[in-house]
Amino acid sequence: MSENGYTHRPTSVGILACELYIPSLYVEQSSLETYDNVSKGKYTIGLGQQRIAICSDHEDICSLCLTVLSRLLDQTGVHPQQ
Repeated sequence: MSENGYTHRPTSVGILACELYIPSLYVEQSSLETYDNVSKGKYTIGLGQQRIAICSDHEDICSLCLTVLSRLLDQTGVHPQQ
């Protein structure tokens, strides 16, 4: 406990960095509405989306996560051994 009766709390705690990866391939939501045979505007107006990103056949959830992790480590200067 400190002299004022409170325990010391660290000040450098929290989210220090964040990274995001969005695949470069996408499908137009208006085309998907037609393909899915749903009412026009269900995705574009209802969800407010013009495009939806999709993975290529060379990507999966593991490669997406590793891409984000690699970028995050580079951005923060943290080495994997740490």
